[in-house]
Amino acid sequence: MRRPRVRAWLGVLGVASVAFAFKRFYSTAGAEALDWLLRPTAALAGLFSGHEFVKEPGSGYLCRELSLLIAPACAGGNFLLVAWLSLIARWPALAPSRRPIWFLASTVAAYATTLLANSLRIALAVAFGHESLRFGLDAAQAHRLLGVVAYLGALLLLQASASWLLQKPAGALLRALPLFAYLFVTLAIPLLRGIPMDTTFRTHALWVLAGTLAAWALAAGLGRAWLSLEQGWVRTIQRSKRVRT
Repeated sequence: MRRPRVRAWLGVLGVASVAFAFKRFYSTAGAEALDWLLRPTAALAGLFSGHEFVKEPGSGYLCRELSLLIAPACAGGNFLLVAWLSLIARWPALAPSRRPIWFLASTVAAYATTLLANSLRIALAVAFGHESLRFGLDAAQAHRLLGVVAYLGALLLLQASASWLLQKPAGALLRALPLFAYLFVTLAIPLLRGIPMDTTFRTHALWVLAGTLAAWALAAGLGRAWLSLEQGWVRTIQRSKRVRT
């Protein structure tokens, strides 16, 4: 009984170490170090929005027409980490022979989802950002709101896709995990690294907590319907397999 528990705790420690190391790298990395995120994001954002983003060495990718810069802070690294943690959390339920494949698949899926969600967020900001004043939101508030919509929607779709592939619906804890992971990545890790509790961070923390609570309420309200949908997908796959055999 002790060995499985030891392996489980070692796994948790390993994942937490990877998350901490990546967060530390991302918080200090410049545009060139993050080009593997910025370049494809700029290409997709340009495709979705119809505007061209050109590389500005040392800064990111700039749309001169809109005076909009996709800088390192907009690379989507935090979302990438949250998406990866959400998928890796399904590791313990897998057979040992499937875990290496799931690790690789989770990494690729988290990266692809980050590019799509982040570029969609930027395209939405281009398309609807100027409408934010009608709803009493300034540019920064509209930016955060669009980010919540794009990122939360992407995480829900990612979880549903994982349930479909594994043929196992996510429980309540797994459905809530992306929210906990988001809090861990955006608040806990910076605090552990000794970030100063200044006005900027406190404002950021309030937005993060408010958005997380709203998402939690939404997830709780839709939880049963979402679980029924996932179970329906799994049953459909199982029936199709029985028909084939």
